[in-house]
Amino acid sequence: MTENRQTALLEIEGLSKFFGGLRALDGVDISCAPGETLGIIGPNGAGKTTVFNVVTGFTRPTSGEIRFRGGSITQMTAARICRLGIGRTFQGVRLFREMTVWENVWLGQNHRAGYLNPLFWSRGVDERALKDEVESLLSDFNLWARRGAKARELAFGDMRRLEVCRALATKPELLLLDEPASGLSPVETAHLMEDLRRLSAAGMTIVLIEHDMNVALGLSDRVVVLNFGQLLADGPPGDIRKDPAVVEAYLGSMAETADA
Repeated sequence: MTENRQTALLEIEGLSKFFGGLRALDGVDISCAPGETLGIIGPNGAGKTTVFNVVTGFTRPTSGEIRFRGGSITQMTAARICRLGIGRTFQGVRLFREMTVWENVWLGQNHRAGYLNPLFWSRGVDERALKDEVESLLSDFNLWARRGAKARELAFGDMRRLEVCRALATKPELLLLDEPASGLSPVETAHLMEDLRRLSAAGMTIVLIEHDMNVALGLSDRVVVLNFGQLLADGPPGDIRKDPAVVEAYLGSMAETADA
């Protein structure tokens, strides 16, 4: 482990996931400290999204241990892991497209609270405070003016923003972002980076999968590199840019682009 066990928010030890004869992950160790932005990079098929799926309970590991705040979450359900404080987005946008922008974020709050419908909330829930939280999130991500629009009516960049908002509505301590810049224009990517820097400055712990090296290396405090399901490198962005094994396996000419 790179981080001391007492300071790590997320600890992944010896994580393996086999799909039949395919080793998607093979003995991976990753840790993330509170307040850190950790980047995960690697070629297609390196196992990056599988890490997210296992950490968030969408699939069970073949072996290994996952701890959050020092407690094991290895066998927990996705819903329970979310309520513990781990939120995520997906590589492909997964919004409730026929629901409004407001309703998508409101649903994230319901999931956090463990209620399926506000009509069945127990007494004592401060509904006004929850609505204020939704309003604040939508305002912070420049979606307030579109709050009544259906999710399917949004531009793609706004869909990405809305997915981050919905994840934040679950009040995570740890936010997992799976290729949030995928499909964005340069201007949208710049806005995304501003949003993520703001979250990081506010103390949010972020783990980021990203193919755009300017985003991954520009936002991360530390970067881990996966290749064929194994950990290839772990270190500060400056070291990762210059690591010969990383350049050979993945970065290539992009290393110079990210340095510019």
